[in-house]
Amino acid sequence: MTLLTELYSRQSIPQLTDPAPSPAILEQLFHAADRAPDHGVLKPWRFSIIQNQGREKLGQLFLTAAQQTSETPLTAEQSTKLLAMPLRAPMIIVVSAHILSDHKIPATEQLLAVGAAVQNLLLAIHALGYAAMWRTGDMAYHPTVKKAFDLAGQDAIVGFIYVGTPAKANSYKKIAVRPMSEFVSYWKP
Repeated sequence: MTLLTELYSRQSIPQLTDPAPSPAILEQLFHAADRAPDHGVLKPWRFSIIQNQGREKLGQLFLTAAQQTSETPLTAEQSTKLLAMPLRAPMIIVVSAHILSDHKIPATEQLLAVGAAVQNLLLAIHALGYAAMWRTGDMAYHPTVKKAFDLAGQDAIVGFIYVGTPAKANSYKKIAVRPMSEFVSYWKP
């Protein structure tokens, strides 16, 4: 496939199963992510791979975090949902931004660089025959979860990238191409 074909056909796939990328494939994915535009060459992105029993431990971390901040005890249904969240894919890549707050490169630009690294990662996942879903939610912002990934106050979890193989053969949907006029204009000063 050409680069434009990959760009035009990539989409988020919520239902993922085995196989997940091998260590050799992961190396390619992270090299692609590491090529993201990065003003100041700070490389503010960090990636943590979670597989196997690590997914269950992440679910337990989510449950603990939610219990700490809930004003009422969690229901059995809420607890089960939190425990099951990381089991939606065979691999999760937690992407975090390590922000240098006293640097000449603004924190916003550092965070945007991490977003660009995630986009490169998602495109590489798709190009190598796998699928992914970029998720955030309350747990991405919870201090207990951030602490578990050794993040300081200004650092952030940018996303939980769920990675695997589409669970259904017809997971890819036909997506209509929007007319450029809906989101592009020529500036006229």
